[in-house]
Amino acid sequence: MITENCGIETDADGKELVSHGTPEFPIAIYQEVFELCDVGWHWHDEFELAYVLEGEGIFSFGGEKRILTAGDGFFANSGSLHGAWNTNTKHCIICSLVFHPYLVAGSLDSIFWTKYIKVLVDNKVYKGCFLEMEENAELANLIFTAWQVCSEKMGGFEFKVRNILSDILYQLYSAMPQRKSIVSEQELRDSARIKVLLNFIQKHYSEGIKISEVAAAASISESECLRCFKKMLGISPGKYIRNYRVQKAYELLKNTELPIGEIGDVCGFTDESYFVKVFRETNGVTPGQIRVLSKKKIPLLQ
Repeated sequence: MITENCGIETDADGKELVSHGTPEFPIAIYQEVFELCDVGWHWHDEFELAYVLEGEGIFSFGGEKRILTAGDGFFANSGSLHGAWNTNTKHCIICSLVFHPYLVAGSLDSIFWTKYIKVLVDNKVYKGCFLEMEENAELANLIFTAWQVCSEKMGGFEFKVRNILSDILYQLYSAMPQRKSIVSEQELRDSARIKVLLNFIQKHYSEGIKISEVAAAASISESECLRCFKKMLGISPGKYIRNYRVQKAYELLKNTELPIGEIGDVCGFTDESYFVKVFRETNGVTPGQIRVLSKKKIPLLQ
């Protein structure tokens, strides 16, 4: 499967709704183009491996962000909150594989699950890792190789892909600190709370949301809400709300013919001039310009 869709649909807990692959072969591949859009914060039960094919982008797990360029890769652990954003270059193409741990582990009583994969999944401290070319070129290249094999679908490709993924996961497992990871109760609370807070915003972004209402969704104070956002995402709730509204406006500009003023209103911007100003500050172009640019065809690998 190859796609350039940057929108993410989530459920009541902020968990991504897309089904990746099939029960028989639980893996899907994507080629995503971050020319005009970002991939907002989301999470899923599957592992995710990605390779930057062209350009550069900002990638993050929790509060840690890093710019990755062509030849770099990353790993997002199961249940890890993560996202990707444009840099000023406005050009990034990544090849990613999203697959369920069971693809490699097999049954829950297998040694592959109990000795290796479960250790990765259960490590709540290990959100993921950046695989930069200078230090992890071999591992990053394995990710792209797995993507190519899965894309070409030659005879027996399922065996080949699983073998490559097994190699990658073993290397990730081996690179983890061998001591048992300890997660504080505060960290576990923050992880659960941020998903509730994000879900509330994603459900009510078109309304005039107050920070007090966001905090109330998780039964916490405004100050605790601010602290949780800063700790987990590195930004304030107000900035997240604004960014999410802009992201949803982009999707409507690309996929509908609604008037720009109506799109701004639907996405929570009651003043059209303010909507245009914020959109231009975020994307470097106006809503009208991005509607034209989003229709251009960007060649993808076949």
